Amino acid sequence: MRSIVLSLIGVAACVICPSLPAATSSHTHVRFRLSYGLTPFGDVDVELFDQEKPVTVSNFLHYVNVGAYEGTFLHYCIPNFVLQGGAGTVGNVYSSKNFEAVTVVPKFPPITNEFLVGPRYHNFAGTLAMAKLEGDPNSATSSWFFNLGDNSSFLDRDNGGFTVFGKVTAGANVLVAGTAIFGSRDGPAVATKRLGELAASAAKPWAG
Repeated sequence: MRSIVLSLIGVAACVICPSLPAATSSHTHVRFRLSYGLTPFGDVDVELFDQEKPVTVSNFLHYVNVGAYEGTFLHYCIPNFVLQGGAGTVGNVYSSKNFEAVTVVPKFPPITNEFLVGPRYHNFAGTLAMAKLEGDPNSATSSWFFNLGDNSSFLDRDNGGFTVFGKVTAGANVLVAGTAIFGSRDGPAVATKRLGELAASAAKPWAG
């Protein structure tokens, strides 16, 4: 088992889905360290499905290992739907001020959609999946998202299915703790303002 720690900014709510496979020692475990400005919320632990979705997990870990996600932040949130990150970075993710400069994460070649490869993991609450461009099932690169609700009826069917490549194993309460801020009336507006023009170009789970 390998363990990796990421640090990100931005929070929202999710629920662990108990019907997913139990943890195994052969899977990589990733820790997302969440904060909102200067306010830390704690850690969210995710088990990746290395053997079941090998291309997707390898792609994600490649971005991690080359440091592409250093200074990244969670740029898009729809409560009870998705919380997305991996599209851009900033110089200081812990700043309480609006982001003045956002750098788009350099993209490696897009990967093959693995939704139908191996076990068919559904886009249930508490899962981690890849974002991609609308109308292109094989366009996933750096952006990923947490499912904050049961999105299987839509995301399992749309655009070839959105590949689930991990599940939350601990820290769902950390995401819940941030709902009052990031899911509030001002939360999305602040996030969009900080994101700047990147918001229009970043791949979202349901569209390009």
